[in-house]
Amino acid sequence: MSSRTKYFLHCGFLLTFIMLFLSCTATRQVRTIGKGNKGMDVTLGGPFFTSLGPPLPMPNLFVGGRYGLLQDLDIAVHYNLTAPIIPGIPLDLITGIYWVPIQPGIRRQEDSPDRGWGAGGSFALQWVTDFKSGFVVLPAFELAGGFRYRWINPFVGMALGLNFYRPHDNTNFVQVNPFLGTEFIIRDRASLSLKCTFFDIAYNLYGSQVDWVYIVDNTEDDRKYGVFGMSLGFSWDFGRSK
Repeated sequence: MSSRTKYFLHCGFLLTFIMLFLSCTATRQVRTIGKGNKGMDVTLGGPFFTSLGPPLPMPNLFVGGRYGLLQDLDIAVHYNLTAPIIPGIPLDLITGIYWVPIQPGIRRQEDSPDRGWGAGGSFALQWVTDFKSGFVVLPAFELAGGFRYRWINPFVGMALGLNFYRPHDNTNFVQVNPFLGTEFIIRDRASLSLKCTFFDIAYNLYGSQVDWVYIVDNTEDDRKYGVFGMSLGFSWDFGRSK
């Protein structure tokens, strides 16, 4: 068996675990940074597990940057600093594009910069590699909506991840991850966010090697669905254009 085949087989078991992190990276679900502006994002957290005793969130630490191509269109890159401790996957990088055509301060809500509806979506690619056997690339789509009132910006949405490397040739390759949360806008340049996600609710994770916290846990029927997770985020804008 070639090293490349062994790598993909290894990824088949790890990528279900890795893709649980994908919905943890965005701190601005229904708000862009603005044309020509730059910023950074930091998020900490992930799915809850009980392997060490009490329920604890996976301590994933993502650090990334964002740039505004248009007033309602951003591009971003995030790197998982936790990835190097995962055997066989030293690199976990997410690149994405975020489009929020409905948000306070633009178009019909131009005269209301700090209150109003927000709605948009994103497309992201997750790049995973061991630097020896090539890259595994996983696409994901996300839709979200919310309503901002001054410094509070709650949101709800759904992320769909496409994992083509399910173990044992499983045909259910779509990971459905609904989420909800709130962004707290501290000032024009900074914000904090709290996000709760229900990971992979359509896939039976019974038999997982990790003791996750599930929203449906029926051991008698061999059913375990929906890993619960939580993440905290911080964003900072710098070099804002006038």
